[in-house]
Amino acid sequence: MQNISLFIKRAELHQNEEYIRNIFAQKNIGVVDTLNFIKKHSENGKEYNGVIVTFKYWFSNDYTKSLINQLTTKTNDGLVKLFIEKSVYWYVSIHQKKMEINKCDELQKIDANLSDKDRIKQLELLVNNLSTQLYYMQKKQETNEQMLMTNECKNMKHHIYNVELEHSILEINILNEELKEENELLKKENDQLMKNNNALNECIGYKNEEIVTLKQESNDLYVMNNYNENMIEELHLLTFQTLIYPTGGIKK
Repeated sequence: MQNISLFIKRAELHQNEEYIRNIFAQKNIGVVDTLNFIKKHSENGKEYNGVIVTFKYWFSNDYTKSLINQLTTKTNDGLVKLFIEKSVYWYVSIHQKKMEINKCDELQKIDANLSDKDRIKQLELLVNNLSTQLYYMQKKQETNEQMLMTNECKNMKHHIYNVELEHSILEINILNEELKEENELLKKENDQLMKNNNALNECIGYKNEEIVTLKQESNDLYVMNNYNENMIEELHLLTFQTLIYPTGGIKK
């Protein structure tokens, strides 16, 4: 079983291998096995190291459990402040690597030639290390289960939303079909109205022509009527004069 490895996001150049080993020992976190330094540069060109810390043994205590709790919490993006001095800290995270689950073969690594006291000490270190590994995997499992439940809840919400969306789309499609039919009816009605308007315009044209003709005829009748009235007045006048001057004609 591989031990949990940590990744120090930024270690200054003066924080060498001995310094880092001592910090993890002083913090009672564990015994460092190997350190892998990765050269990096900040935006202003300053050099620093990213460090992969592989442990030989993890200690089992309240501090390491608290650290693992923080490292397995997704709310902080897996980054934890590990204070190395009062106001100096590293950002650390779990080094992402594939965990190989094998049979517990650490017992075979204990030297059989050691004294009973040393063998007991090695066994205690091994048990502490395995306890911390187990605690990490339990917390990781809890976190994964919480994420699974959260994702299932999200999936259910998405499913419900999709069903509602499909229902809304179906209603919209039905509404579109109804609107399409209504538009066809309105188009037909509009075409008929246009035909009726054209017929009415044609009829109005004919009526306007009749009005012009009637006005002309009325005017002609008015002229004829005036002429006839004038002729009648002249006839009346002539008749009157004839009666007054029967033999002499009209006297000037």
